[in-house]
Amino acid sequence: MTASRPPVFELRGLRKTYGEGAAAVHALRGIDLHIDPGELLVLLGPSGSGKSTLLNFLGGLDRPTAGSVRFGELELTTATDALKSHEYRVDTRVIVAEAEDAIRVPLGALFREGDRWAVYVIESGRARLRPVEVRVQDDQYRTVSSGLAQDEQVVMFPSADVGDGRRVRRQTPH
Repeated sequence: MTASRPPVFELRGLRKTYGEGAAAVHALRGIDLHIDPGELLVLLGPSGSGKSTLLNFLGGLDRPTAGSVRFGELELTTATDALKSHEYRVDTRVIVAEAEDAIRVPLGALFREGDRWAVYVIESGRARLRPVEVRVQDDQYRTVSSGLAQDEQVVMFPSADVGDGRRVRRQTPH
């Protein structure tokens, strides 16, 4: 950290416990985190590991059981709601998954073949049934981890007339 560029966020000894006694759930246990301006931060972990709880603290939406959260010069753990909502803004971009060599397939090309996902790949003017393994999805695409290579063409919205080895031709949108 340099004197001219303080961290955007600094968390020290951050703890959050929900409930009490034997029923207590320790969502965060002593988190120390320093986020510099422009730094890329990725939060990974299974469901229930405290990712959302941590984001709630960074947004000033919740107060920790112990520890401190600083946004620039503002101590969020003691700031009033009015001060938190009017004095700063944080722009975030949440990336669920990112890979440079990811193969993304439109949802309209994927279909179930038994208990597996599949697509029809166009090879030499013929549709070829290809099982694929899908991973991450968004509203329009799924990331394929195996079964396809970069730049292979797939049949969109295959009808019942399309089958393995069936002749197909490329159509361009009007």
